Order: sequence, then C-alpha cells, then structure tokens
Amino acid sequence: CQADARAYLEKRLAAVGLNAIGCTPVARGRAFARPAEILQWLASHATEHCGRFVVLDDRDLIREVGGDALGDRFVRTDPAVGFTEADLARAVEALRRPAG
Repeated sequence: CQADARAYLEKRLAAVGLNAIGCTPVARGRAFARPAEILQWLASHATEHCGRFVVLDDRDLIREVGGDALGDRFVRTDPAVGFTEADLARAVEALRRPAG
C-alpha cells in the first residue's frame, strides 16, 4: 500500500476508535490477482485480525478471480473522489461486524 494513503486511512479510522493492523504489498504484473494476494495476507496474519477486517480498494475486486471471497468486507472507493465519509461508514460497519 502507499504510505500516504495508509497514513490518511489510519487517521480517519483512529478518529472513530479503530486502527489498521497492516496492508498488503502492491504487486506489479499480476493482473486480476489482487483478491488472492489479500486472502493470502489475511491467512498469514489471522491472529492479528481474528476474522474482523475490511478491504479498501478502488479496483472492483469482487469481479476479479477470488474476489467473491471478500464478500461484504470489501469497500470499493472511487479513485476520482477518494475515500469518502460513506466509505468510512461502510468500513466501520464491516470492522464492527462479528467475524464469521
């Protein structure tokens, strides 16, 4: 993830009492593999998130291979607008939802 974007998101989450525990690296050259990378990261960091996570991305990950596994924990942002209050509300909702 990009350092400036991560810092901004961490600040927004902290304002509502939540924190980010990590982010996946930005892989180059593997088109439509982002959901698999995210799921791999989640599997290798399971004790950190305990099943409660949200995936934020401006790509339509649900349409990519494996994206359906992200389900309602995925919040798609608009790259032309950025991370909005509505995105924040959906992210908070996902993070407060019980693992399962």
